[in-house]
Amino acid sequence: MTKEHLTLSFFFSSLILFLFYYFFIIGYPIIKRDAPVEVDDSYGYLLKSSKITQCLLQACPGLETLNRQFFTPSESPEVAFNRIRQHQRITHIYHPLHSFLVLMVKQFGLTWEQADYTVKLLGAALFGLAVAGFLYVHWGALGAGISLIILPLIEFPRQGIVAIIPSTLSLAIALVAWIFIARRSPKRHTIFLIIACALPFMHSMGKPYAAMTLLYYWLMEDHPWRGAVFVRCLIAGTVLVAWSLIPSLLFPLEFSPAPISTPEFVHQSFSTGVQRNYYALVEVIQNWVSQIGSPWLVGIGMSVGLGVIIWERKKQTLLILVIYSLFILLGLFIFLPYFSSYNPGLIAIRLWIGLSLFLTGAVAYGLVNIAFWMLSWVFTVSHSEKRIQLKTILPRMLSLIAVFIVLASPTHHFLRQAYWQLLDIPDRAEKKINRHDMMFDPTQPQTLLARSRPDDLVLYYGEKALYYFLLNGTLSRKAIFPTVGKTLQETGYGWNDPHLRFMVSEHVVANGRVRIYPKHPVVITLSQPIANQTLWLQLDNSKGGAQTLQLEGRTQKEERVGLARRLPIASGWSGWLSVNLSDTLPLSHLTLKLPDKHSRVKLSGIRLDPNSPLNWSWNRGVQLQTVSIKKGIVHNRTIDFNSQALIPTSDRQVNLLADKGGTILAELL
Repeated sequence: MTKEHLTLSFFFSSLILFLFYYFFIIGYPIIKRDAPVEVDDSYGYLLKSSKITQCLLQACPGLETLNRQFFTPSESPEVAFNRIRQHQRITHIYHPLHSFLVLMVKQFGLTWEQADYTVKLLGAALFGLAVAGFLYVHWGALGAGISLIILPLIEFPRQGIVAIIPSTLSLAIALVAWIFIARRSPKRHTIFLIIACALPFMHSMGKPYAAMTLLYYWLMEDHPWRGAVFVRCLIAGTVLVAWSLIPSLLFPLEFSPAPISTPEFVHQSFSTGVQRNYYALVEVIQNWVSQIGSPWLVGIGMSVGLGVIIWERKKQTLLILVIYSLFILLGLFIFLPYFSSYNPGLIAIRLWIGLSLFLTGAVAYGLVNIAFWMLSWVFTVSHSEKRIQLKTILPRMLSLIAVFIVLASPTHHFLRQAYWQLLDIPDRAEKKINRHDMMFDPTQPQTLLARSRPDDLVLYYGEKALYYFLLNGTLSRKAIFPTVGKTLQETGYGWNDPHLRFMVSEHVVANGRVRIYPKHPVVITLSQPIANQTLWLQLDNSKGGAQTLQLEGRTQKEERVGLARRLPIASGWSGWLSVNLSDTLPLSHLTLKLPDKHSRVKLSGIRLDPNSPLNWSWNRGVQLQTVSIKKGIVHNRTIDFNSQALIPTSDRQVNLLADKGGTILAELL
């Protein structure tokens, strides 16, 4: 087998490992979660797709009433910030091509969530292959193969490559164009024109990627000012400028990234904004260096790698470095009202993702060249020698050992870092599984539509509930959304408004269920002791093995044990479990325990009345004492099922209609 075959085999083996990692980190959380990953972002993107069919011209009642709230300036930084945030999520049109693609996928009989999963998995395949091809074109099979092994060990904070969102897809599509341009493929002209014109519509980040693609194509051509090349660049540039300017000028509320500003942004000086962007960028660069290994190792590898391409005058690679560096520098001088306070340097940081992929290849390529040079130097035989002489090779071997000693510490640091990062990959997936997971009841939006009139106002508490209901048809109903707290003052509406008849709230029980941890039992407290009746518990063991639930009941003030039972729960079972209390003392405390440390059983309902349409017993003096565990820290929680507490600033009565899943639907009387 030739050297070329060996390096290609290594590259494709690395590619398979990289794709396996990528599909695991993207796909495994999808399988394990009830809602899409990053549920608020995902439903925000899906809502934009739904608006194409529900509210294409932005003239539906729900959007009109929300826009009146979002576009009202506020002196409160918190209120102003949250209004701009919701404008970004609900109103702002900045990724129409992505929205259209998701809508097209849904036409194959899928739900919105399934369409989202499909686009993410297809996007993961595109991104993985595009990154591999990009690295291969610039750093060869060996450098690209090593880079593909290193990349899964790097966790990008704030803006990573493991979330398939419109900006990530924009980068993947741009990489495809750059591959064809760098290889000077005969198809590069058509590929360039299609991708350069499509990128601005995929996401706001598609605009700088389109400009970079245009510049890269133009500089790579031999006669850029002549004929078809100039015409293609002119067409792509016209599309980019027109899409960037005309919609924002004609329809500023829909296409402007922030039609109102936060007070903090208004009083922020230009130099302060640039400084904040700079420090944010430096932080992510330092993070990238630390995760690859020692700064010495990164510095030596990158210097040699870039030095080689300069020596070899690889124009296609040098242009990528120059163009990327230029655009990141320009990104430091751009800051938006919405992002400047909590996410500075956003444009520069997102551009850095692609450059970091490129520089990871430079580091790998440089280290490969150093290794080959050293080995070649040690074992090279001069023309005057017929074989390797000991007196020749010994000094060279000693020199090689000295180099290895110098590099031993940074290499050891890199290997140790790589080991811990490799072990951390399952934890990364687990974090994505547990982060803001929610279970929604698809019947609630339909119930709201069926019971409400077109001129009714619906009050929403919680942005995830808002996005889900709007996605599923309630844009046809007027909506109000307090962005801070539960007061209506900032919305411009009052509790006595006769049209305010319904409320949607995120559940008092996070996601509508609580996990029964092995070392932290769930305690049900009853203000009125119960006896001689049946208690119904809804349990979810759909993702766990067979378990035994230990149920212990105590009398008032926990004086005596009045109940002690062991209830089997089958593997994968979910449903209502009845507990007969006809032969017990009056109980005021019920404790649910699970001894198995691998248990994943969740409590998702308590009924004292089997005929109740609700999952939880409201206004019956029922409390839950449970815990939530975040980053290993245990937080004790007490949950009170008092419907009036859902609207603490009003004396209107609350008639609960549905409480299954992570949201509550109620009628205001």
